[in-house]
Amino acid sequence: MAKTATEVVFPRLIAVWGNNGSGKSTLAIKLAIELSERGKSVILVDTDFNAPQLNSWYPRLEVEKTSSLSVLLDNNVDTEAVANKIQVISKNLGVLGYCRDFASNAVPGRADTAQDLLSCLPELCDVAVIDCQSSIISDVLSFEALSSAEVRIVAITPDVRGLAWYDANVRMMEEEWRNNKKTLIKAFNKVRPTSPANEVENVIGTVQYYLPHSSSLEDEIYTGELGGTGHRKTARKYAKVVNTMTMSMAKTI
Repeated sequence: MAKTATEVVFPRLIAVWGNNGSGKSTLAIKLAIELSERGKSVILVDTDFNAPQLNSWYPRLEVEKTSSLSVLLDNNVDTEAVANKIQVISKNLGVLGYCRDFASNAVPGRADTAQDLLSCLPELCDVAVIDCQSSIISDVLSFEALSSAEVRIVAITPDVRGLAWYDANVRMMEEEWRNNKKTLIKAFNKVRPTSPANEVENVIGTVQYYLPHSSSLEDEIYTGELGGTGHRKTARKYAKVVNTMTMSMAKTI
């Protein structure tokens, strides 16, 4: 009897959240690239209308004003409308975000269209990765993404700043997520040998992943290469953790 073929599947919606400077956006884009290179169709969504990042990730990308998330969220959202705004990066990767000079027209209070957008994404790709803003109070899209996601990855700097942000933001939601059996992955990011990671972990509970500080990743940001895959050669320890994190979310059917 022939063996039944198996398929590796990942969560349809992954929300990445973290304190300012925690490297959450770097983690989100590297996670999206990792998933896309595993043959999954991926849409990466940048929710930051204060400092849009698409052009930082991909400096050569021309995001038209009509393709800005602000335009999308200010109208009736359906699958076709979302598909028309996606910027294609590679065979398996597309991005959505705000036009740099048009972000001030964002409509962060539209909970209805934000939820419609999140509902459309699984119809257009295998996995959607949402790079959430640190302050979800001002951004309903980030808030809705954290509420709807199958997996929430919280990136924290292992220091006093990260601990303060965690206490002020995550604790109030962590209990609700736990009660509703929603998956939470905690990751320390930018971990240095001198970081008080153990001390912070003793306060916030088990942290599943430690992502090391990498000067080569900083170079990628400065040179506009963050959307590439060069970190596998230059930031190997970081890439290894991203790989392990990615596979921890996989299921075989």
